[in-house]
Order: sequence, then C-alpha cells, then structure tokens
Amino acid sequence: MKKKITYLLLVFSFLHSTAQVTLELKTLPANTPKYARFSIICAQNDWNAFDTVHEFKNVQNKWQMTISSPKDTFYYKVARFSNNSLEVDANYNAIPNRILLPNSKGKTNITVQNWADFEKEHSANNNVWVANDSFYSKNLQYAKKIIIYLPNDYSKMPDKRYPVIYAFQGQNLFDNFTANYKEWRIDEALRAMQKKGDNGCIIVGIADLDQINNARETNPFYKGFLQSDTSLSAAYARFVSYELKPYIDSLYRTKPWRIFNGIIGADKYAQLALFTGLTYKRYFSKIGIFSPFFEDKDSMLGLMGKIGKTSGTRVYITYGNNDTIMQANLAEDLNDSLKSNGKGASNTAGSLVDVKLVSKVLGQHNEIFWGSEFIPCYEWLFDGYNDNDGSPLNKYYQKRSREADVSLKIYPNPAQSTVTIESDAPSVKILTDKGLLVKEITNAPTNVKQGKYSFSYMMIKVQTLDIGELLPGNYYVVATSMNNKSITKILIVK
Repeated sequence: MKKKITYLLLVFSFLHSTAQVTLELKTLPANTPKYARFSIICAQNDWNAFDTVHEFKNVQNKWQMTISSPKDTFYYKVARFSNNSLEVDANYNAIPNRILLPNSKGKTNITVQNWADFEKEHSANNNVWVANDSFYSKNLQYAKKIIIYLPNDYSKMPDKRYPVIYAFQGQNLFDNFTANYKEWRIDEALRAMQKKGDNGCIIVGIADLDQINNARETNPFYKGFLQSDTSLSAAYARFVSYELKPYIDSLYRTKPWRIFNGIIGADKYAQLALFTGLTYKRYFSKIGIFSPFFEDKDSMLGLMGKIGKTSGTRVYITYGNNDTIMQANLAEDLNDSLKSNGKGASNTAGSLVDVKLVSKVLGQHNEIFWGSEFIPCYEWLFDGYNDNDGSPLNKYYQKRSREADVSLKIYPNPAQSTVTIESDAPSVKILTDKGLLVKEITNAPTNVKQGKYSFSYMMIKVQTLDIGELLPGNYYVVATSMNNKSITKILIVK
C-alpha cells in the first residue's frame, strides 16, 4: 500500500513539475504582414524580441507557444519578432506588460490591438538635427547615429554657450517615427521651458543600432556589463567620454567643463549612464537614471564597488510604483549606496555626492513616464548651473574660456599632398566627416620658472603633414586646449 501511495505521489509531482501554459494569438491587427513572425519579450530572454526560443509556431493555422508553468509572476509582451514592433493599444500607446500568475496552466488567448511601428508620423521639431548619421567609434568598432537638440536661440546668439546632456537610446527622445514605442518629447519640453525663461540646453542623443543589429549591441552589453575592462559597456563609456564628447565640443557651442555636462539613461541604459558618469567624472557631474534595471542587489552593489568613491556629482533617480520590470527596493538601495559612496558620507547640505530619489504612484516602465520626469530631472541636476551668462559662475568660466583660446592656421587649403598646421594646442586632430581620426599632432607645454613661481604655457608649433594617402573630401581639423576648449576648421583635400 505504501509503495502505491509513493508511486502516486511521484506521478503527481512529475505532472505538477511539467505543467505547461499555451499562449495563443487569437486576434491580430488587420494590417499584420502576411509572412510575419511573432515572439514575446520577457525577463527570461532579456526583453529581446529576436529570441527564437520564445517564438510562436503556426500549429494548424493557430499561432501558439507552449512554455513551462511559471514558478513566479511572469511578465511579457507580444512582438512581431522585433523590438520596434511591440504590441500597443488601439491608439498606438504603450500597454502594461501582460501577466501570467505563478503555477498558471492551460491556454491563454491573446488579442493584439496594434503594432507600435505602424501608423507613425514624424514629430520632431526643427530644433532637432542629425549631427552625424554614421559616427564611427574606434572603441566600439562600429558606427552610431548621433541626434542633437539645439536651444531656441542657438542660431540667433552666436556667442552664447550651453550645457549639454548626453542621452542613450536617442531614437526615442524626439521623434515618434523613430521611437521604438513612444518618444520622450524632450524637444517640446525644452522649447517650452526656454520660452518661459530657461537659459537653454543641448541634448545629444545616441541612437541604438537598427532593429536587426541592435541585438548584437544590447545582448553583450546587458550580459557582460562590467565583467571586464574590455566588456562592451566599458568600451561604450570610453566612446562617449573620449570620442563623442570631444567631437560635440569641437562642433557646437557647448560649455565643455564637467559642471555643465550630464548623462542620462533608462532601464538597463541607466546602468551605463551611472557607470559612465561616475567613472569619467572629470567629464560629467550630472547623472539622470530612469527606472534603473539591475539583475539583483549583488549586481547593483558590484557596479558601485567597481566605480569606487566619487565626489562632486548630482544623481537623480526616478521610477514608477506601477513598474513591473525594475524592483523599487533596488532603487532605494542604490540611493543609499550612492550617498555612502561619496566622500561626504551623507546626503546633507554640502555633501560631495547629492542624490535625489523620486517615486511616482502611477509611473510605469515606458517612455511616456520617463519623458514626464525629464524636466524635473533637468531642473534639479542643473539648478544653479544654467543661469544667464551674467551670473558669477558663468562669468568665471567665460573668463577661463577666453584664457583658453587656441590658435589654429591651416595652409594651403584646399590641399593635395601636404598641409601645414600652426597651433599652440596640446593636441590637433584631423578627423573624417564620420569622426574617424586620421592624423594627430601633439605639442608639449613649455615650463618656465620665475623666482619661486613656475608655470607652463603653450608655444605655437608648425608642422607640415603628408596627406597624400587621404581620399579627396572635407575633413575636420580640431585643436583642443589644456582646458578642453576647442576650435574646428574644415580642411579640403583635393
């Protein structure tokens, strides 16, 4: 009798452990392409729609997927096998994640109302430009699309300079047509702010790769985050700090010093913004992180341990209480860790790391929520650092800017086989129109001692370069001073 009971228990245990759920696409939008493929995004596939393990199969003209009964609450969305083609509601708005409760089994019928990539129109205003459609990075070994927002008065005030915010997932910031789901509407928000008296700000959006190649970038980035100094995340941070920022500072009227520069990101890109801003703190002092996603507390603490102590930085953290992806307790742990990581040890007035944690009751894990939080983030991060040019802080840096002026002469121009460059800058670079470095001149400062005082200054260096191997076209010649002030001129190679 005992053997029979044991056998029945084993059978029941086996059946319970192999319980399954079948997802069936019961209704699809009428404009769904005839040969479309379908999948789900979920935590188990790193929210990657290109995962064939979670792909629907056509079973007797029914699109179905069978998965094991979840042990924990299972969040997912349906996709048309692309992260740009997620399901949305009837008005093309983002929808909350679908939910399977623990131990669910049987069949779940799904109705998809619309696809995010259909019926989209351009919505970016004329403040938004493509700064470089294919900016090649030596650190990443591939090119990125760079999108820039310029303030309302940029063309009308040629002597005015502006603070800068670098933002990941640039395709989602300004234009509904390029957005994966919905745009942040940063351009509309900043235009309205400036009309009310704000001094203006430049936004540099770093777009993801195209929908097919993006998995090549995001998967190793997510899974290999900070695993080594050669991980994609470390290369990405070097790209932003060493390649993109100097490029933007050389072409636009920025305030290049760290106190006027910030970096923001959402979801897992919040990790990258935090890592970049704290690791390269000589370039950035403002960090905005929206719905930061960490695998667990250990990964979050590991990131903070990797970065180590920091100071002189503001960090704005925001998330929504309706967020079904990130964990609120991890955001709170991050807040505490950042406060203790600063050399000030506390978040009181005068602390060297200033952190603000904001939770919103109705906030969700999407661009609509992040966009609604952008202006509060911007105002807090730059409070006291974006006043008019007559403020004491701006006068001080304007004086430094004038003192840091560099000279740059190029002749002949156009040139064919050789070109002569005269400059007192420590570094002069020749870049292609895609930002690729082709030539560089370095110049060491001259050290002078007068009595008990010593100082350094730059002498003009004259050098003739062989450019016979360069293809005909336009090149940027960028001379950068010791104080990171740059001057750029165009070199025409015949």
